[in-house]
Parts: sequence; C-alpha cells; structure tokens
Amino acid sequence: MVNTSEPFRRTAIAQLHRSLTLVVTCGLLVAAGCESMPPASGPETIQVLAALRTALSIESPDRLQEVAARIERLYDAEQITLKEYQVMQGIIDTARGGDWESALQHCSRFQKAQIR
Repeated sequence: MVNTSEPFRRTAIAQLHRSLTLVVTCGLLVAAGCESMPPASGPETIQVLAALRTALSIESPDRLQEVAARIERLYDAEQITLKEYQVMQGIIDTARGGDWESALQHCSRFQKAQIR
C-alpha cells in the first residue's frame, strides 16, 4: 500500500507557511505605513521602484535579489528614507513568501503614491 499522506502533509505545511508569511508581511506593511504611502524622497526611489515592479511582474527571484541589494545600498547611502526602505522590504518579503501578485499590487500602489 502506498502512503499518500506524506506529500499531502508537506503541501499543507507549505500552504500554512505561505499563509503565515503573508499575514505577517501584511501586518508589517500596515505597521510601516503602507496604507499611508510616503512621498518619494528623490529620483532614486522612483527608479528603484520601477526595477522592483519589473522583477515582480516577471516573478524573477534573481532580479528580485538584485533589486533588494540595490535598495540596501540606497538605504545605507541615505538616498532613501527609513519608511521607504521598510515598505520596499515588506514588498520584497511578500514576493519571497511566494505571493508575487500581492507584492506587485503593493508595489504599484506605492509607485502611484510617489507620482502624486
């Protein structure tokens, strides 16, 4: 007799992990002020958001990692604010958790808020 419960169990655990990651990330985004998006502090913010949105739209983990490293460098050089950094990190964490669509939606809202 074949034991089919083990693959099901792994799938259920993976789904639970994704769900928990999404809940925690959404909480962090709200805590970071995602709903009240900060204005862009400079052209660097606009440029890195465009790169982030591209990485999310093509669901590329490699490109996402490159953008994440760029965001770190911008923050370390004080070219983006702490609030911008936190919102972008929340978006990246959502994508890394497997919810590319939600991450793309958050990024789009954040990007639109920069244009106002």
